[in-house]
Amino acid sequence: MSLPAAASIGSALQGATLSNPMDIILTSINSNPYFIGLMMLLLNIGGRFLSLEISKEQEKFLSMPIVRRFLLFAVLFVATRNILIAAALTFVMILLIGYLCNENSELCVWKSCSTKKPVAEAQANYTGLTAEEVMILKRLQDKQAAGQKKTDEPAPVETSPSASQIYMTSIQQLTR
Repeated sequence: MSLPAAASIGSALQGATLSNPMDIILTSINSNPYFIGLMMLLLNIGGRFLSLEISKEQEKFLSMPIVRRFLLFAVLFVATRNILIAAALTFVMILLIGYLCNENSELCVWKSCSTKKPVAEAQANYTGLTAEEVMILKRLQDKQAAGQKKTDEPAPVETSPSASQIYMTSIQQLTR
């Protein structure tokens, strides 16, 4: 082993007593920033496939806001390895994503948020609906109101043939 490599392993260990060469190699890999970066990249890319393994009930649990916030903290803690920095970054991310950049929030700071206010007011009347669902509901109600205006005029009543008349017509056509 060359001297610089031994020095880097020695500096990585700093006070740890490792007698096994395999422990020295594993500790060197564990503290390698390139390896850590590669593993974080693989975690982010492959993480979406983990959701294929969970049930609907587990999905409901994971979609709870407190659980999502804890998972965000866990990712930030693994990335920083510092509980205080991870907590501060979690707070900042929740503030940014959940409130300041969320068009459904009263604290939104983007220009697009001001155009969404009528939808947010309409959404207050329909609890449990998203902004898009409220817009769809409003369009359907407008169409229904327009349709009712047209149906206020009496339409000519058409009589449809009864089932027995259809049956008799079909029998007559078959016997010809």
